[in-house]
Amino acid sequence: MIYMKRSLENGIINLFVPKSLKPGDNRVAVPPEGIVALTYSQWNNGLNRTELQVLVEDGAGVRSGWNNGEYKTAGARIVSLEEGLEEAHVLVDVKQRPQDGVLAGGINIFYMHVEKGQGPEQLRALLEAGGVTAYSPETFWVPQVGTGKLLRGTNLGYWSGVGGAHILMEGVKLSHQLRGVSLVPFEFFPQVDGASAEDITNAYRSIGDLERSMKFAVIGGKSGLVANGAMDELRRAGLNYDLLYRDVTCDSHKLAKAIGKYDAIINATTWNPGGPRLITREMIQAMKPGAVLMDNTCDQDGSTNGQSEGEPVIGGVRHSYESKWGDPNTYYWVGPDRHTFNDQKPLELVEGTHVLYNVIGMVPGGTSTARAASQAYFGMIFPYLSTIIRAVAQGTELPENGMVVKDGLIHDKDLVKLVQDFKDKRTDLHEFREYLPAA
Repeated sequence: MIYMKRSLENGIINLFVPKSLKPGDNRVAVPPEGIVALTYSQWNNGLNRTELQVLVEDGAGVRSGWNNGEYKTAGARIVSLEEGLEEAHVLVDVKQRPQDGVLAGGINIFYMHVEKGQGPEQLRALLEAGGVTAYSPETFWVPQVGTGKLLRGTNLGYWSGVGGAHILMEGVKLSHQLRGVSLVPFEFFPQVDGASAEDITNAYRSIGDLERSMKFAVIGGKSGLVANGAMDELRRAGLNYDLLYRDVTCDSHKLAKAIGKYDAIINATTWNPGGPRLITREMIQAMKPGAVLMDNTCDQDGSTNGQSEGEPVIGGVRHSYESKWGDPNTYYWVGPDRHTFNDQKPLELVEGTHVLYNVIGMVPGGTSTARAASQAYFGMIFPYLSTIIRAVAQGTELPENGMVVKDGLIHDKDLVKLVQDFKDKRTDLHEFREYLPAA
């Protein structure tokens, strides 16, 4: 029997849509039209009709452009965070949540980033909250369009690329302003963190010869979602770019040589643990003074440890956005041998530095892409969310697809294996052995 902290009172399932607690993430898991889609059908529990009631946290959609009134019109009830956590049977969000934001004794659905052992803090929060069953969308098995082949993970990489292009343009403006250049490209461009999609579109109308004279590059694959999102958005802005593909990126020396002619670069590649680093000291030394490097990747490079704090470049190795040294969507000047980060003056220009390096915190969570990314996210998870709700309504076993934690124990097979492996170097996962299912 499914463990729930409460029974379905009066045949009502409460689905809670909270405000994102991830810094810099402006998305919401369910847009107003999603409320209508979810509540349109009754959920048959085998005995009578079960009603789905959607609880939306006060202001959950504001950063994506939807107000409480739109959610009320769609049929939702506006509640506080405390009320939602108290009344809900199922919680659905976009990104990670701390322990006091997790639905204890219920079902949680959001990107947890724990299935490969890369998020011990989040895993600990889920397991210590008590009786949690948790699904992570990146572990859903998704049928490939055309072939039907099952692939793992829903993916919002395209919108990450779109948001990355916005941040790149803002970075070009900031680079010129900080260096005191008389003509500032994109001087009219809004601050991305807080700009709406309409603000961005209006800014594109002001793009002129100065901006179009600059050289842009996207490092990535021809079919990569992040790369395609970035390229589409650069085209929408009327900007030309070069795609630096495998014939260049496979050779770090060749890439360093090629990179020197560009004013602004988006890195839209994936780095796998143990693989060669893409951004090296040689590349940074080869870049133009004031060049902008927008790192649009989500790399599992171990940079979450405290040793990387304040060090965007260590020994010629870059650290991805997961490092703790910067705030979301903030720019830092770095050079081959030093960086400018400190707690008080993160934008202070140090003599001799020449690369404006951006670390992204939550692309595509920036306001300019939050609305479209929220709609895309809901469209991806809707069939899985519906299946989970139906199982709760019917009192049947929950689906296995995407389940990471079940009734307060680790359930994902790959994660179980990581925690079980006594020979594994991941000693940080040993604490979770008490949460392994019985053999």
